[in-house]
This record gives sequence, C-alpha cells and structure tokens, in this order.
Amino acid sequence: MKRFNIGKKGNKMRRKLNFISNNLKINRLSASRDNIGNKDIELNLLDIFAILNQNKKLIAVVCLCLMVITAGVVMIIPNQYTATATILPSGEVDRYSAIKQLTGIGGLAGGTDENSSILFPTILKSNQVIDGCLEQKLAFDNQGHTTTLMDYYETKDINIARNKLRKELNVAADKKTGVISLGIETESPRFSQAVLSRFIDELENYNLNKRKSSASENVAYLDKELKTRQDELAYAEDALEIFQNANRNWYSTTDPSMNKELARLKREVELKLTTYGFLAEQYEIAKLDAQKNTPIVRILDEPNLPTQKSSPKRLASVLLSGIVGFFLSAFWIILGDAYYRYKQKSDFEKTAVINRTRSMIRSEV
Repeated sequence: MKRFNIGKKGNKMRRKLNFISNNLKINRLSASRDNIGNKDIELNLLDIFAILNQNKKLIAVVCLCLMVITAGVVMIIPNQYTATATILPSGEVDRYSAIKQLTGIGGLAGGTDENSSILFPTILKSNQVIDGCLEQKLAFDNQGHTTTLMDYYETKDINIARNKLRKELNVAADKKTGVISLGIETESPRFSQAVLSRFIDELENYNLNKRKSSASENVAYLDKELKTRQDELAYAEDALEIFQNANRNWYSTTDPSMNKELARLKREVELKLTTYGFLAEQYEIAKLDAQKNTPIVRILDEPNLPTQKSSPKRLASVLLSGIVGFFLSAFWIILGDAYYRYKQKSDFEKTAVINRTRSMIRSEV
C-alpha cells in the first residue's frame, strides 16, 4: 500500500512538472513569435526601397497618367501675358514709420504726408478707378481691334468684372523705397499694355481732379473770400464815386462835414483795397502750394509690351504632377504594405493564442 501510494504521488508530481515545463515552452515559443511579428511590422529605409522597387511599374504608370492628364489640361489653357510698370513715390516719406507702426503711434502706414503715394495701391483697386477702366474700349491686338474689359470677361455684371480685374491686377509697394510695381495679365500682349496704361491714366485723373488736400481746400476758401472782398471794394469805390459826382467842388471845399465824409469814403476804399490785395497774394501762393502738393504720378517704367508668355508654365506643371504622382503612389503602397503586415501579425497572434490555449487544455487533461 505504501509503495502504491508513493507511486501515485510520484505520478502526480511528474504531471505537475510536465505541466509547468509545457507552459514555459509555450510562453517562450509565443514570446519568440511575438518578437518575429514585431520585426515583421516595422519598416526601415531598406524595406521601403525594396517595396518601392517591387512596385516600380505601378508607380511609373500612376506618374505617367498624371503627367498626361496635366499636359492635356495645360495645353487647353490659353497663354497669358503680363505687362508691368513702375511708379516712383511722391510726397514726404517718414523714415521712422516702421518704428511708429511697431509702437502703435504711427498715423498713415508708410508715411505721414497726406499727399504721399502710399495711398496709390488702394486708389488703384477702388471701384472708381476700376469702373473707369471697365468702360473704356482698349486696343486688343496690332490690327486695331478694340474691346472693353466687360466684353473680355464675357459678363454684364459689374461686380463680377470688378472682382476679376482686381485679381489680375498685381500691385506691390516696396516698404523701404516706396516704389510701386504694377502688373496686369491678359491673353493679349497689346491688351495687357493698354489696360495697365488705362489704370495709370485713371490714377492720375483721380489725383488731379478728385483727391483733395489741405492746400486745395485753402485755395477754395481764399477764392470765395477774394470774390467777397472784390464785391466790397467795388461797392466802396462806387460810394466814393457817387459822393464825388454829387459834390463837384469836393477838392476845394472847406465844409468840415463834406471833408469828413470824403475822408471816410477814401479810408474805406483804401482798407478794402489793402484787404483785397493781401487776399489776392495769399490766393496765388495757395494755388502754387496746391499745385505743388497735388500727388503726381511719376512713372519710372512705362507699361511694357510683353513678348513672352507669363503663364501657364506647362513644362513645370507636367513635371510637378509627375513628382506629386510619385509621392502619392509611394505613400499608398507603403501604407498598404504596412496594413498587410499589421493584419498578418494580428492573425498570427490570434493563432498563437488559440494554439497556446489548446496546449494548456491538453496538458491539464
């Protein structure tokens, strides 16, 4: 009985040892498989090159298709020609305007002179200037054909035409020098030059006739005052003349009241004459100041006639589409390969768990 009991206990011990050893083997096996799975899902640079090399035909086909499509699109787009011009600054420019803007104490951006050309970019894109350009017939080609911008944009809506023209007009002002660069792009070289010339004419017309400064307001005030003083002087002279006609002996009379009235009338005429002369002098000075302070459009470079197209950049567009096609196709291929590896690892882990569970069940049995 003792031997039997000892043998039975020995069998139980051996079973437990076998169960423990089997679990250790299974755990080591699953750990090694997990490590293999981790290595499989990670991609290094060499793996990426290998994957791209395996799918080089697919990448080439995608790039070629995109390049062909892009080439077809850019061939349909008509050539565009850009006319350019340069305007010199006018008015006094504040050299410390940049510092004032940073500290928040500056007035007008780029200068304190109200007649400065700093407002030219805003004026050029205003409705007043743009409408003047839209309404005019401009030369379209060398054969003398003319058209308006409304017809060029093929619209009767003034707002649509304004927005299109604003987008095509490029205005850039140099912050250091104040030089303004203009550019306009259309399908015709002659039309681009004509439109840009019209913009400059409308800008000059606005400055001369509609843009007011303090000097021009002073001229208007002095002109009104001068007319009033001229009427007062004429009235005083007429009163003196009437008195002298009514009293023919005024130059030899000894009547005190007559001499007093005569002196009063003469003083009135002299006072009105002095006032009128002073205002006339100030009026002439104000006119000169107004003319001097009027913002003058000083053109450095007249609108040129472009000889080469500015857009579309067909070759650059085709090459760029090929580069984009390469990166897109490579991204999707690498992403697909990574997903495939992840799915393989997930299936492998599920299989390993199932096998481990089965082994544990068998060992217990």
